[in-house]
This record gives sequence, structure tokens and C-alpha cells, in this order.
Amino acid sequence: MKKHARPITGQMRGARILGNPHAKKQRDRTPIPPRYKKEDYLPMGQAFDQLLRTLGMPDEVHTDLTGWRLVRYIKHLYELPGMTRMTVFPNEDPKVDQMILVSNIDFWSACSHHLLPFYGTITVGYIPLKSIIGLSKIPLLVRELARRPTLQEHLAERIAEHLNMYAKPKGIGVHIRAQHTCQLLDLAQPPIPVMTTTVLKGVMRNAPARAEFLKEVQP
Repeated sequence: MKKHARPITGQMRGARILGNPHAKKQRDRTPIPPRYKKEDYLPMGQAFDQLLRTLGMPDEVHTDLTGWRLVRYIKHLYELPGMTRMTVFPNEDPKVDQMILVSNIDFWSACSHHLLPFYGTITVGYIPLKSIIGLSKIPLLVRELARRPTLQEHLAERIAEHLNMYAKPKGIGVHIRAQHTCQLLDLAQPPIPVMTTTVLKGVMRNAPARAEFLKEVQP
């Protein structure tokens, strides 16, 4: 007896034409690149991938390697370069006794609370005693100290401490203006446009030097 073809019902037509999930073939995920197959990358990438899926990240081609990219970002924050070798010169012939300013050094860092970036500018001022710091070394040191998870308040202190250790000036001031993406993404409250922190050491705490420095860093 000749068998008749089964008629296509609306439900079956939906499965074949409209892509019913029960009939959809499972897609092939993007292959993991060799750079992510390193022994220290692979298990962390898999763990982050599973975490993100559990939190509801969609399973699509653009998110196949998101877990591994997140691992690379975090490792980048903690792969610290060697500290800049500071160059200092004798403060003589003639001796400088006025404030030296290096203004608006661009920087980026990551908030140690959320590992999200914050970025902005840093101004460093100091009044030399026996040594003058090589000009190019100040921005290098600032960016190296910033390239690790930290708090903006702590970053200003660390910059001042390092420069004081190398040059031992009469006084030093560090001023930071930055935007924090962790706060910009907080939908529960209006964003704070800019956070400002200032650290003053030595004679920079005295009224005349303090006033001069704060005047220079005003936007």
C-alpha cells in the first residue's frame, strides 16, 4: 500500500520556517584562540564564562569569548611593569626655590571595589630642596602607579610618597580629577561628574604655597 506524505501543519511549519527552538540546531561556538588556551587562562576563562551565563548573559557569537576577555583585562591590571627609574639633578647653579608644576597628566586606573575604570588628569607640584626631578619621569611614574586596582584617594597619597622618597622636596602637592565608570553605571542615583582629591605634604600645607597650588589646579 502506497504511503501518503504527512501534511505539514501550522505547528510543523513554524518549527521549520520560523525557527522553533525545539527544532533549532545548536550553533557552533567561536573557537577559543590559542592565546586563551594557556594553562593560566583556560580554567579562569571557563569559570567566568559559566558565571556570566548563570547571570543571564545571552549565548550568542558576540559573547562567546567574553569570559576570556574579562580574564585578560584583569590580568592586565595585575601584570605590573617595572617601576620607572627616577632621574634627579642637583638643585644648584642657580638654585630653584619656587614651585614646579607638571599639569594635566592623562591617566586611567581601575577602582579596586569594582575593577571598573576611572580616568582623568593628575597635576603634580613640588618645591625642590636639594634635587630637581627629571621632567619626563613624573608622568611615567604617575601612570605606572595608576595602572593597578586602587582608590583615587590612595593613588594621590602613593604618588606623593614616591616622589618624596626620590627627591625629598620641601613640599609636594598632588591633585586628581577623575570620572568613575562604576558610579556612572549606578542607575540608583544621579551620576557624579567628577571626583577631586588633593594631597599636600611639607611646606605645601602652609597657606601661601597651598593657595598657589590650589589656584593652579582650578579647572
